[in-house]
Amino acid sequence: MSDTPERGERERQEEELWQKLLEKFDDEQRHKDYLRFCVEHNLIGTAIKRYDEYSNDKERYPVELRRIARIKHQQLLGVMMVDTRIKAPSSSSKLFGTIGLIDILSVVLVLVLFFGSLFLESWIVGILSLVALGGYMAYKFHQAKSKLERTGGGDRWPGTY
Repeated sequence: MSDTPERGERERQEEELWQKLLEKFDDEQRHKDYLRFCVEHNLIGTAIKRYDEYSNDKERYPVELRRIARIKHQQLLGVMMVDTRIKAPSSSSKLFGTIGLIDILSVVLVLVLFFGSLFLESWIVGILSLVALGGYMAYKFHQAKSKLERTGGGDRWPGTY
């Protein structure tokens, strides 16, 4: 139960920062200070509620300030709805981060087919090349589609607006 006094102190500090923000609502630095505190102390929900109430209070606040509050409210909602499936790029290996295993295998396969053409019939090499090329293109298509879906761009393909 020692969390309750700390929570009360955080809420008091949040209230003070909000009141300071209300004194000059168009000051971006005050918004930054308030939002930084809310993020650091896990009070984003409180900030969302405050900005929403401010933006909807047509009686007390002018349109321009309510617009600022609406923008901040939408930004906070965006922070809360961040898709956790999107992963940060791996920094384990730059070589394998940019060149995938399938890419390396495809280069090896092309080399094997090239040198294999010296020893095999040309029609066998042609068929193997077509199969390898088709498989590689299907893999790259799937990889691009997956990337678009992870980044939120997978709902429309270019030219299909």
